[in-house]
Amino acid sequence: MRNLTKKQSDWLYNYLINGRNSRKAVYAAGYNVKSPEVADVIGSKNLANPTIREKLDRALAKLNITEDKLAEVIADGLNAGLVVYNPISKEYEQTGIKNHNIRHKFLETVLDIMGAKAPTKTESTVNLRGVLAVGEIDKIRQRVQVVGS
Repeated sequence: MRNLTKKQSDWLYNYLINGRNSRKAVYAAGYNVKSPEVADVIGSKNLANPTIREKLDRALAKLNITEDKLAEVIADGLNAGLVVYNPISKEYEQTGIKNHNIRHKFLETVLDIMGAKAPTKTESTVNLRGVLAVGEIDKIRQRVQVVGS
């Protein structure tokens, strides 16, 4: 395994402390980028780099973050429903209404973790088979089952 460059190391550190936000990590690591799209490309390349990926996996293992735990949290997010405050019981309650804003954010997170670019809001249709390898899509489907979708 080869060593990381200073920028790659800084990117990895910032990726972990910024909630695994690749774009923020690129900017924080000091990459000279002129647009968010370029930052996304650099972040995706870093996530696809085997040396960075191995160090990332080690860091996540030290934090006891396994693929199963990630899949569980992601499944919760992809199944998120609207939560409302009940003034009578003075508690927050889960409704049966789907919360698509939360679900979309979790989908972006899944794609970011997989090293793929999340679709932008301006893209009307998304063909995930063009973004992820077929095997990766099948892995996601096996680990995360979206209820009611």
